[in-house]
This record gives sequence, C-alpha cells and structure tokens, in this order.
Amino acid sequence: MRKKTVLMVCMLLVLTVSGSLFAANTFSVAGVGYYTYTDLSEGNYKTFIPGVRAEFYLSDFLGVSGDAIFRPSADYEDVYYSTYIVDLVFRLPLGLIDAYVATGPAYSGIVIGKTFDVDKSAFAYNVRGGIDVNLSESFSIGAEVDFLVEDVPTFIRGIADLTNAQLIQVMETYSTIGVSGKFKF
Repeated sequence: MRKKTVLMVCMLLVLTVSGSLFAANTFSVAGVGYYTYTDLSEGNYKTFIPGVRAEFYLSDFLGVSGDAIFRPSADYEDVYYSTYIVDLVFRLPLGLIDAYVATGPAYSGIVIGKTFDVDKSAFAYNVRGGIDVNLSESFSIGAEVDFLVEDVPTFIRGIADLTNAQLIQVMETYSTIGVSGKFKF
C-alpha cells in the first residue's frame, strides 16, 4: 500500500512540475479548421471551414480569445459568410494536455466582394470545448467541438419542447468539429 501512495505522489509531482513548464504561455495565435458534424460523418472533407484565433491568458487558467471564421457560399464565388467570436476561456493545464471550455458572444455577417454586410440577426452565441496537446513549449495541436447558435432567442424558445432524439439532431446541426495548430508566446 505504501508503494502505491509513493508512486501516486511522485506522478502528481511530475505532472505539476511539467504542467508549469507548458502552461506559462500568455499569448497564442492559431489556425483553426472546422467541419460540420454531417460533413465529417459522411467523409466530405472538401467542405473545410477555415478560421484564425488569437488568445491572451491573464493566468494559467483564465483568458480571452478572438476568432474569425469564413465559410464560402456554395452558390456564389465571391460571397463568404463570416463569424467573429470573442470568448472567455477557462483552461486546465495538465502538463502535456490543456483542456479548455470557452463561451462568449459572436457576430455574423456576409462578405460580398469587398463589401461587408450585416444581417438583422447578426448576434450569435458560442460555446466550445476541447483539448490541446503541447508538442513543445511554443507549439500545440488541438481538437475541439464548437457550438454556435446564430438566432439565440428563437433557439431558446424552441429547445424546451424537443424530445431527446430532436435534441441530439439539434446538437449535430449546430456543432462543428475543429482542429487547430497553435503557436504560443
């Protein structure tokens, strides 16, 4: 029994020390790529949705991030749907892995050529969670699930009456699965 206790204490000490080495970054820039749940489950990898992210951490556990995501229109060549997100990020640095949950407002619009236009319901809301694997002190790769609701009042009014099967369908519809490469400073 004593060997197990000593082994557990040693493992916790190693995780704590290695965690302080990796989690010390305060600023990071990431390239993020998303797929919708449907496209990913059907193997449709041509529908890649690119995005960029900048993060600033106030401490090892709390930070803010800003995202810009651009989705090309299927119908028009020079039309892009854009989403800008500002999130409050809660991070749990575990050494080699950082787990996080982020939430915050989003702003949706459309880019037509060189013109940016805003729809009447431009306000959206975002929740995301994921993990980053720290490959070095300055680079990590990650995977996340992003849940973006563009018409928040209608979504809230309609979600109360859903069955479990319908709720799962809604989660699949509004979710995107993302991968990221992050440079940390």
